[in-house]
Formats: sequence, C-alpha cells, structure tokens
Amino acid sequence: MEDWRKIKILPIAIFALAHFSISSIKAEELDLEKIIVGTWCEDPADTGVCSGYTVFYEDGRTFGYGLLPEYNLSHESYGKYTVQDNITCITPLDRHYKERSTGNYIELELPFFKACSQTIALTPKEITYKWVLPKLDEPRIKTMRKVSDRALEELPFFVDYEAVVE
Repeated sequence: MEDWRKIKILPIAIFALAHFSISSIKAEELDLEKIIVGTWCEDPADTGVCSGYTVFYEDGRTFGYGLLPEYNLSHESYGKYTVQDNITCITPLDRHYKERSTGNYIELELPFFKACSQTIALTPKEITYKWVLPKLDEPRIKTMRKVSDRALEELPFFVDYEAVVE
C-alpha cells in the first residue's frame, strides 16, 4: 500500500519539535537561542517515548530523524535554523525517506519550505510551541523535551524518554 504518496503536510512533520506540556515560565524570560542548542526528543503522543529527535547546533545547522509510523516511513532531514525573539524557523536543505518494511529509500516529490514555530513556554529542558508558518487550520500546541545539551548520535527510537536523558 502506498499511502505515503498522498502526504501533503509531511515536511512539517520532519522537523516537528514534538509535544510539550505548558510551563509557567514565559518564553521571554529565558534565552531560546542558547537553550535550543542540543538534542531534543520528539514525542508526538506525549507518552514519554521518543519516536524521533531534532538536533540544533550552535552554528545554525539542524538535523532531524525519526519514524513516521502512520506512513511506514523513517526520515533524516538536514537544514538550517534561525531564532529571533520567540520565533524559530527551520529551512530544510536535504531529506531522505526510507520505507520501514523494505529498508528501501524512496523519492517523494515534496517541496522544501520554511517552517516557523512560536515558543509559548520555555524551560532549560522543555519547549512548548505552536506552528505559525505555514498557517494551519488548527494549530496544536506541542512540546519537545531536551535529551542532551550536545548533539547525540545513534539515538534509539521508541525508548523511554527517561532512559535517554543525560
């Protein structure tokens, strides 16, 4: 079955920064540009289990990888990011998709576009945000959890978040 060919909003999922619980600290009170550097757990179902990771480097590069089980795909994405006030924008530069059942790389004709999120709440270990570009009919509030202050490699998928945190 090739349901993944019908995906229209998949590029957003590539760098989706995951679901977060709202913190009482306002984003303006901490330095998002410094806090964002490191490795973050993507937990779309807010279960405490990482299904993907987003890595932000000090030099403005970003790398995301994870599983998209609803489409039977895994992904790797590379790009650059900027932070201005409480807005983080990611511009993808390259990405690769693989069918999980076969391990084969697949080509998807999806456009590259900038995606921006507005930080609603921030702690040194969580970012709560909502997408502001592209505009979504029903923007959801999401959270991602920090796994490390540095870029970790070879992180396992679907593991308990607490088991990965440094």
